[in-house]
Amino acid sequence: MKVKALIADDHEIIRDFTTQGLEGKFENIIVDEARNGKEAQKMMTKKRYDLIICDWELPVINGEELLKWMRNNQDLDDTSFIMLTSRSDKEHIVKAFSAGIDSYLIKPFTIKGLAQKVLDTVENLDRRKSERFEIEGPITIRFGSKSITGKLIDIGLGGFLNSFKRDDAQAGILDTVSFDLELGKDMTFADVEGFIIRIQAAESRLDSEYIKYAIKFMNVNAEIESRLLQYLKKIYPHEW
Repeated sequence: MKVKALIADDHEIIRDFTTQGLEGKFENIIVDEARNGKEAQKMMTKKRYDLIICDWELPVINGEELLKWMRNNQDLDDTSFIMLTSRSDKEHIVKAFSAGIDSYLIKPFTIKGLAQKVLDTVENLDRRKSERFEIEGPITIRFGSKSITGKLIDIGLGGFLNSFKRDDAQAGILDTVSFDLELGKDMTFADVEGFIIRIQAAESRLDSEYIKYAIKFMNVNAEIESRLLQYLKKIYPHEW
């Protein structure tokens, strides 16, 4: 599969560095370049991209505005987006994740670091990684010294969605967690690591009793992935 990527940055040296680096790392990647957000927007209306690598401080239309435009466009809302930024404060990064980025990279960066981010993100382009399946079951997550138990809503090979009582749910976006998951008597997972990528109310009301956490897996080994895939194939045999 040819991965079509667009790098949007107003500095030519960054565009050249990124393009040459990615083409050197990946044989199956095609990289186009845009000098500002408006130019990137125009290119995206003419060509379908799998991945956008975008400077957050772009001129004309900045990275945040470009991302919001993408997420509100039905044809582009699932396109992966890696943010390039010179800011490393948590508040800035949390805001970017809330806006819908898939990953981020702090400037200055190395090609090795960028390549790893691309690998992590391109994995999500695999249907098996992005597909989610409705599954019910208890789940316990731990963050800091706190442990809470809730209900699984759906799961895939990339992560899962669960709900907890609002009073119990005190973790934040980007917080790392460990969790125990039970998908049936013979399918349990213990002390797996992940991090929170989205938090939302379970109901569209100010007094919603439950909070949803979207959690992405971290460093899931081949054995866990194989067991989970085996389970999903058993429950949803026509989806594979």
